[in-house]
Order: sequence, then C-alpha cells, then structure tokens
Amino acid sequence: MSALDLCRATYLKMRRDLRQRGLEERAIRRTCEDLSELKDGRWFLHPKAYDPTGLALGCPLPDRRYVTLVTRLASLADAWVTRRTGSEQPSISYVPPERYHITVVNRSHYRFTEVTSLDAEEYSRIKPFVSQLGLKAIEVIACGMLLTSSGALLVKCVPADERLLALRSSLSEEFPMLRTNVPPAAHIKIGHLRTRLAADGLVAFEAWLKHLEEHVTRRIVFTDLHSPQGRVPL
Repeated sequence: MSALDLCRATYLKMRRDLRQRGLEERAIRRTCEDLSELKDGRWFLHPKAYDPTGLALGCPLPDRRYVTLVTRLASLADAWVTRRTGSEQPSISYVPPERYHITVVNRSHYRFTEVTSLDAEEYSRIKPFVSQLGLKAIEVIACGMLLTSSGALLVKCVPADERLLALRSSLSEEFPMLRTNVPPAAHIKIGHLRTRLAADGLVAFEAWLKHLEEHVTRRIVFTDLHSPQGRVPL
C-alpha cells in the first residue's frame, strides 16, 4: 500500500470509528483529569500528550502563517463545541502552536504508563543514519480536519511521495526502540476535546469541519527532523 493510500485508509477508519462508537467517555475524562493544564484562562495539553519522544517533522512547523491559521481554526472549533454543548468552560485542551508537528516515529507514547524520550546516545546513532538516506526534504499536503473517537482534533496530511513512509520503515527496522506505536498516517494534532458531543452534534461538527477544508489545504515542506536531543537534517 502506498503512503497516500495508507493515510486515506487510516482517516476513513478514524471517521468510521467515530460514527460507530461516538466519543469515548474514558478518553475525554483522561484528557480533563490527567492530560490538561490551565494557563492564562485556557486549557492546554500536558507536554506528555503532545511532545515528540522520537522523531518528528516540524515542532515548529516551517510555515508560520499556516500555524497562525490552524491556531485560529482550533479556537473556532472550541467556540463551536462550547456553544453546541452549552458548556461554561472551554471545550478543547490545545497543543501549543509552536509544538505542532507530524510524528515520524515514537520513542514512547503517552498512552503508556512511562514516557521516555530519545537519549543522547540514541540520537548520536540516528542522526548519521538519517543523513545517509539522502532524503533532502519531505513534502506533505494538509487537506482537512478530523475528529477521532478519542477526542483528538487533527489536521489531516498526506505525503506527496513515498519518502515519509520509507523513512519510517528504515528507522523502525534499524532501531527497535522506535517501533512504539508507529503512526500509519501523517496528521498534526491540535488539541483534545474536553466534552462529549451527542450523535447529532458529532454529525453537525463533522459537517462544519468539512467546510474548512479549502482553508486548511496547504503544501508543507520539511528539510529536517525534530528530536528531543536536537535537529536532524534530512
């Protein structure tokens, strides 16, 4: 399966899971109780719920104007859900805009008990390995927004070619510690919902997100990777 087909299949499954299951109460509760911090009157996700532990594209994204746009759309989504539910509190815990990224591979993942990040020795081995692949750049196309059954609000992205998939495959094969929860798609997480929507609310929210696609669509080119130990040139 090509990188494009894999992303499309993943996003279709996410949408199908949301329609069949609705929003998972346990996931919403964990966002509120364990994964959120209140700062200056706004809820933000705890770093363990968004910070890359392995390698990522972005963090920050190279297109500052696009970051501003996505941040504004996240605020509009928050306002939409808040109005719909009649909540007295904001309805989204945000990823800080300067931390927007696309995960390539994880060192560990917030769904597990212990979160560990790439260390200096691992970084020293991975950096030359990535360089010898000669990828130079990875291009993705942001193409819409999606809500998952766990309440994650995502910007959908699809690779412009096979380089992202090849990089994931090479890293996972060479470094066993990077095989934790390898993402199949190429999304940018912008926040988690803090409140549930009923079935009719989910349908309406999905329709509202659909109207945003022309605004969200953008080509983004990355020339290096972020890691907890430093940048890794492609």
